[in-house]
Amino acid sequence: MKYKFTLLTSWTLLPTTLNDNDCKDNEADLFAEYLINYTQTVYNLNVYWPKQRGEAYLHNSFNLYEEKFLNYSEYTLLIISGYNTSCLDYIYPRFLVFFTTNYSWTNRIFIIFLKQPMHTFNFDVNLLKYPPIIFEDDASNNWMNDYESWLKINELITKMRMDRLSLTTLDAISFD
Repeated sequence: MKYKFTLLTSWTLLPTTLNDNDCKDNEADLFAEYLINYTQTVYNLNVYWPKQRGEAYLHNSFNLYEEKFLNYSEYTLLIISGYNTSCLDYIYPRFLVFFTTNYSWTNRIFIIFLKQPMHTFNFDVNLLKYPPIIFEDDASNNWMNDYESWLKINELITKMRMDRLSLTTLDAISFD
């Protein structure tokens, strides 16, 4: 895989037809920047983060979406602030169809909430294999008080590295 993560925020996931202020999420952007720096500095791993408004909106072609945003990453992280969780409802119908036709992605997509969800939303997080990772702290100290949440991120990265090591080991075995 070229990237360990693809990071998607509500800004990139939602259609450009929405008002520019709808679902704008500065906290998610700050977290994405911090996570990229952390992942590259601590683990020397690459992360992909599309930043243009609506760039990762799931249009009619699931194959194109999968090719551009998912195939080159081991995992995709949807980063949403607790006050923007209802923005997930804009993409829920399309993701529901996508997960139905591409079930394996339910194992590879994680949701990161920055604070507890403040509003009710319809997006069923139980469709995904793993529960959301919730960071209760904020950007003022780089979310450092969220020890348990960082452990989950580190476990995810470590699992990815172990999976890659296992594949490398299998590749080295000769089946003469």
